[in-house]
Amino acid sequence: HPIVLPKQIARREVLREILQRLDTDFLLLITHGSENFIEDGQGDVISDREIATWNLHSSPIVFNNSCSSWTTTGRAFLSSGARAHIGTLWPVTNDLAAKIAIKIGQRLHAQEEDDLAALLMDAIGEVTAEYPNGKATAAAYIYVGLPGVQLLSRPAINTLETVALLTETYQTLYHILERIALEGR
Repeated sequence: HPIVLPKQIARREVLREILQRLDTDFLLLITHGSENFIEDGQGDVISDREIATWNLHSSPIVFNNSCSSWTTTGRAFLSSGARAHIGTLWPVTNDLAAKIAIKIGQRLHAQEEDDLAALLMDAIGEVTAEYPNGKATAAAYIYVGLPGVQLLSRPAINTLETVALLTETYQTLYHILERIALEGR
């Protein structure tokens, strides 16, 4: 099930805890990236050095849809355990970045393509056919990972497992948010 972190709680601490504790198969980051960092929902910097120290629990596929995401934090996500990374080599425009993400999301949801690299190429092809002026943005996208990487299907969890997982997750998130509130942020 998707976990959406709206801007006000999309904090580095929350993201790190989720990725280190929960089975996460796919991570989509829609944020600002520059130099050697991405920003969390509060505008705080999450550096590539910090990301490289994370231990990604279930080796997710990371789609970092920010400017220059491969050159800023891509290697750090792979070092921390991501099994593949979709990113960009240079700054991208917001509108085309959103269109690429939508096409990839639609294809993943419809399970039209198993191979992630092929799925990215198909999405880029569709977007550039619809928006010929967006070829420079579309050309920025890169897939880094082994051939044939795909989303993993996990059997549905039972009620007790769901309750235990949600209880642990909510407690962790509560403690993180409590700490943030105490810090006066």
